Amino acid sequence: MLTVAPTLLYLATGVLEECAVEGQCTATSEPVASALQCLRALAGCALSKQETDEGERMRTLLQSALAKVLDLAKGDCQRLEQTSVLLAVAVFALHADSRVLATPTLLYPSVNHFKLCLQSTELVVYFFASIIILNF
Repeated sequence: MLTVAPTLLYLATGVLEECAVEGQCTATSEPVASALQCLRALAGCALSKQETDEGERMRTLLQSALAKVLDLAKGDCQRLEQTSVLLAVAVFALHADSRVLATPTLLYPSVNHFKLCLQSTELVVYFFASIIILNF
């Protein structure tokens, strides 16, 4: 699993970066939904929950992927659709081991992104954020 996980995470976050662009694709479009499904499968894999060196490496890979998603959300151009980023962060929060989000450098930006989405004037963004918060 560790041999293909970096490539899969790179491809999934790359698809989000290229396809979840404001005005082009939505969170429900096929490429974005597929990338989110890939992230969900990798975040929820049993390896990341193990107390082994491989488990620690997998958690580190997941943290790196989440950091990339958060960096894309707060980038200078902020061209990513907010609902896609919100769903990607939710995938990590709901399906990854709790130690993935336990670092302050990932936890606080994740919470801030949810907070911004809950304060959004766009009804769709607010709706997605509310539904995700209710599922926690």
